[in-house]
Amino acid sequence: MPTYTIKDSDKDEIFDTICTYDELQEFLENNPNVKRLLLHQILYEVEALSLMVDLMKLWQRLQTHTLTHLLQKDMVIRVLTKTLR
Repeated sequence: MPTYTIKDSDKDEIFDTICTYDELQEFLENNPNVKRLLLHQILYEVEALSLMVDLMKLWQRLQTHTLTHLLQKDMVIRVLTKTLR
């Protein structure tokens, strides 16, 4: 039997199911919140997820860099303040 990739829009989940084409059609009719994903849609979902992971990594690096920069700036201000006293 063939495998079909299904997306549940209510739960934002993607899963595979093994069934006949007729069973798939019946399942889709009885569950309006789900739809069958075609190969190009699956690739788009994977690409979008990969992009989100890359953006999260970049955001973490930027936060770390900004925090480090602020800590260095704070240390310089403290040293200058002590020196000027």
